[in-house]
Amino acid sequence: MNSPQRTLLLSVVLAVVSSTALLAQKGPSGPGSSPTPGKVPSTTTPPPSGPTPPLTAPGDLVLFITGKVSMDDGTALPDNVLVDRVCNGQIRQQVHTDSKGNFTFQLGSRYTDVSTDVSVSPQFGPTSSIDPNREYTGNNGTQMGVSRQALWSCEIKGDASGFRSAVANISSYSPEQTIDVGTIFLQRGDKPEGTTISVSSFKAPKDAKKAYDKAMQALKKDKPDEAQKEFEKAVQVYPQYALAWHQLGNLYDQQHKVDEAKKAYQQAITTDPKYVPPYLSMAMIAMRESNWKDVLSISQRAIDLDPLNYPVAYYFNSVGNYRLNNLQAAEKGARNVEKYDQQHRIPQVHLLLGTILSDTKEYAEAITEYTAFLKLSPDSKEADAIRAKVASLQKLTANAGTSD
Repeated sequence: MNSPQRTLLLSVVLAVVSSTALLAQKGPSGPGSSPTPGKVPSTTTPPPSGPTPPLTAPGDLVLFITGKVSMDDGTALPDNVLVDRVCNGQIRQQVHTDSKGNFTFQLGSRYTDVSTDVSVSPQFGPTSSIDPNREYTGNNGTQMGVSRQALWSCEIKGDASGFRSAVANISSYSPEQTIDVGTIFLQRGDKPEGTTISVSSFKAPKDAKKAYDKAMQALKKDKPDEAQKEFEKAVQVYPQYALAWHQLGNLYDQQHKVDEAKKAYQQAITTDPKYVPPYLSMAMIAMRESNWKDVLSISQRAIDLDPLNYPVAYYFNSVGNYRLNNLQAAEKGARNVEKYDQQHRIPQVHLLLGTILSDTKEYAEAITEYTAFLKLSPDSKEADAIRAKVASLQKLTANAGTSD
């Protein structure tokens, strides 16, 4: 690759590293939340802490959640695959896939008409006045819909013995008539070793959790100094608080205190080695520093811990391999990003893969990838340069066809 191309790719890589979309794979921690512009976002969604958010009045809507379950290697699905809707760690609803792997949850049907297996948690049991899984009937007999509480801290995942499943988070969706979570992949093997939430953090004592909650509220109010103080208090009270260490690292990183950020991220990893997000944050810093060997080793650890739920780890790994001229491994990583990034949160992967394919003289495929990038990011600052690159490759392929 010539120098201008490498410069362009590196600029895009650095843009990716600071992008909210890449690391917020799990979405905001609740309805209506959004990252503060210009801030480095959290790389994970902490479990809701403090009081359960108030239930809205029933009648919001009847909600359908659809998607598909597929094997990540393209083989046939096992028999009797279930799909779980898990909220706050509890299975709230299960449905079977059809013969092609498709599934649909319906939330909001009349209680007597529920056709799916519903396991209602105690807080929303039969004696509760509001159950988010049910549709309510008004005084005039009209159906009134499902509570928005049904989406709070909820995930959709496959459930089949001997297989591990990717997870689709629905907490960040605005309730609409239909939510399509895309494809959920199953992979042969045991449950992933890694976790998307910090297990050690659940054991934090009351005072540490209180400080953490105050810190999160301060972040929402754009008071980073106050948040830092409370996060520091949380880890002082409970040094094993991996979630607080990770958030503290994010704050240090915002302030360009890279050494402090690395130490905080390392503390998060040390206290909870199976908690994946701190590895991604460390890989992010390594990418900014062009430390490609560290990018490879750290991102590979994240992939080993959880090979299904963090496509950004494959992206980091692909970039690291590309910069070290391991083109075959770089292409494999980029194609894994395309496979697992069902929400197209990482459009830059098409630019990366296009560049890899261009280097290996697979020009037609490179044009396809560059075009996909332009479709997803038509107004990016790199768009004009990519359009020029596509035009150049089209001339090459046309000339090659003429010479044949």
